[in-house]
Amino acid sequence: MKSTKFRGRVGRTLAVLAVTGAVSIAVGVPASATTVSDCNYYYVCMFKDSSYNGGIASFTASVSNYSGHYFIEPISGLNDAASSIYNHNGSCNTNHYENSSYSGTYFSTIVGGRYSTIALNDQLSSHKNCPS
Repeated sequence: MKSTKFRGRVGRTLAVLAVTGAVSIAVGVPASATTVSDCNYYYVCMFKDSSYNGGIASFTASVSNYSGHYFIEPISGLNDAASSIYNHNGSCNTNHYENSSYSGTYFSTIVGGRYSTIALNDQLSSHKNCPS
Protein backbone atom coordinates (compact mmCIF):
# COMPACT_ATOMS: atom_id res chain seq x y z
CA MET A 1 0.00 0.00 0.00
CA LYS A 2 2.77 2.44 0.85
CA SER A 3 4.53 1.80 -2.47
CA THR A 4 1.35 2.80 -4.34
CA LYS A 5 1.21 6.11 -2.46
CA PHE A 6 4.88 6.69 -3.16
CA ARG A 7 4.44 6.05 -6.91
CA GLY A 8 1.40 8.33 -6.94
CA ARG A 9 3.30 11.18 -5.29
CA VAL A 10 6.34 10.72 -7.53
CA GLY A 11 4.12 10.61 -10.60
CA ARG A 12 2.35 13.83 -9.60
CA THR A 13 5.68 15.52 -8.81
CA LEU A 14 7.14 14.49 -12.17
CA ALA A 15 4.01 15.70 -13.95
CA VAL A 16 4.26 19.09 -12.21
CA LEU A 17 7.97 19.34 -13.07
CA ALA A 18 7.29 18.42 -16.69
CA VAL A 19 4.60 21.08 -17.02
CA THR A 20 6.73 23.68 -15.24
CA GLY A 21 9.70 22.87 -17.47
CA ALA A 22 7.60 23.15 -20.62
CA VAL A 23 6.26 26.54 -19.55
CA SER A 24 9.75 27.77 -18.70
CA ILE A 25 11.04 26.74 -22.10
CA ALA A 26 8.15 28.37 -23.94
CA VAL A 27 8.38 31.62 -21.97
CA GLY A 28 12.13 31.71 -21.46
CA VAL A 29 13.22 31.74 -25.12
CA PRO A 30 12.72 35.23 -26.61
CA ALA A 31 12.05 35.66 -30.33
CA SER A 32 14.95 37.24 -32.16
CA ALA A 33 14.36 40.82 -33.23
CA THR A 34 14.52 41.75 -36.89
CA THR A 35 16.11 44.96 -38.15
CA VAL A 36 16.59 46.66 -41.49
CA SER A 37 20.08 45.09 -41.69
CA ASP A 38 18.36 41.67 -42.04
CA CYS A 39 17.28 42.67 -45.56
CA ASN A 40 19.84 41.20 -47.96
CA TYR A 41 20.91 42.90 -51.18
CA TYR A 42 18.68 42.11 -54.21
CA TYR A 43 15.61 41.80 -51.95
CA VAL A 44 12.54 43.89 -51.28
CA CYS A 45 11.76 43.41 -47.59
CA MET A 46 8.57 44.06 -45.71
CA PHE A 47 8.38 44.22 -41.94
CA LYS A 48 5.37 43.50 -39.77
CA ASP A 49 5.86 46.57 -37.59
CA SER A 50 6.96 50.14 -38.22
CA SER A 51 10.64 51.06 -38.01
CA TYR A 52 11.65 47.65 -39.47
CA ASN A 53 10.57 45.66 -36.41
CA GLY A 54 8.51 42.51 -36.00
CA GLY A 55 8.75 39.77 -38.59
CA ILE A 56 10.42 40.12 -42.00
CA ALA A 57 9.34 38.91 -45.45
CA SER A 58 11.94 39.08 -48.26
CA PHE A 59 11.38 38.78 -52.01
CA THR A 60 13.53 38.87 -55.16
CA ALA A 61 10.54 38.78 -57.53
CA SER A 62 7.07 40.26 -57.89
CA VAL A 63 4.26 38.64 -55.89
CA SER A 64 0.68 38.93 -57.16
CA ASN A 65 -0.98 37.71 -53.95
CA TYR A 66 0.42 37.72 -50.40
CA SER A 67 -2.01 35.02 -49.24
CA GLY A 68 0.14 32.03 -48.37
CA HIS A 69 3.23 34.20 -47.75
CA TYR A 70 4.56 34.80 -44.24
CA PHE A 71 6.74 36.98 -42.09
CA ILE A 72 9.45 35.04 -40.26
CA GLU A 73 10.76 35.67 -36.73
CA PRO A 74 7.97 35.40 -35.61
CA ILE A 75 5.93 33.58 -38.24
CA SER A 76 2.70 35.32 -39.18
CA GLY A 77 0.68 36.01 -42.32
CA LEU A 78 1.89 38.76 -44.67
CA ASN A 79 -1.37 39.72 -46.40
CA ASP A 80 -2.66 43.07 -45.07
CA ALA A 81 0.00 43.13 -42.36
CA ALA A 82 3.12 45.07 -43.54
CA SER A 83 4.03 48.32 -41.78
CA SER A 84 7.51 49.19 -43.11
CA ILE A 85 9.51 48.44 -46.28
CA TYR A 86 13.10 48.46 -47.48
CA ASN A 87 13.63 48.28 -51.26
CA HIS A 88 17.12 46.77 -51.33
CA ASN A 89 16.73 45.07 -54.73
CA GLY A 90 19.54 47.12 -56.26
CA SER A 91 18.06 47.64 -59.71
CA CYS A 92 14.61 49.21 -59.85
CA ASN A 93 11.63 50.73 -58.11
CA THR A 94 8.83 48.56 -56.72
CA ASN A 95 5.09 49.23 -56.65
CA HIS A 96 3.18 48.02 -53.59
CA TYR A 97 -0.56 47.44 -54.05
CA GLU A 98 -3.54 47.44 -51.75
CA ASN A 99 -5.14 44.50 -53.57
CA SER A 100 -3.90 41.25 -55.06
CA SER A 101 -3.09 41.01 -58.79
CA TYR A 102 -1.35 44.41 -58.68
CA SER A 103 -4.60 46.35 -58.38
CA GLY A 104 -6.09 49.11 -56.27
CA THR A 105 -4.27 51.98 -54.61
CA TYR A 106 -0.48 51.69 -54.75
CA PHE A 107 2.70 53.53 -53.93
CA SER A 108 6.24 53.17 -55.25
CA THR A 109 9.45 52.56 -53.36
CA ILE A 110 12.69 53.72 -54.97
CA VAL A 111 15.85 51.63 -55.20
CA GLY A 112 17.52 51.78 -51.78
CA GLY A 113 14.43 53.44 -50.28
CA ARG A 114 13.71 52.84 -46.62
CA TYR A 115 10.17 53.47 -45.45
CA SER A 116 9.84 53.13 -41.66
CA THR A 117 6.09 53.76 -41.91
CA ILE A 118 3.86 53.40 -44.95
CA ALA A 119 0.63 55.08 -46.03
CA LEU A 120 -1.09 51.74 -46.70
CA ASN A 121 -0.20 50.36 -43.28
CA ASP A 122 -1.55 46.81 -42.83
CA GLN A 123 -3.27 46.96 -46.24
CA LEU A 124 -0.77 45.58 -48.80
CA SER A 125 -1.64 42.46 -50.81
CA SER A 126 0.87 42.41 -53.72
CA HIS A 127 3.97 44.09 -55.15
CA LYS A 128 5.59 44.39 -58.57
CA ASN A 129 9.33 44.80 -59.05
CA CYS A 130 10.48 46.99 -61.94
CA PRO A 131 6.98 48.02 -63.13
CA SER A 132 6.83 49.41 -66.65
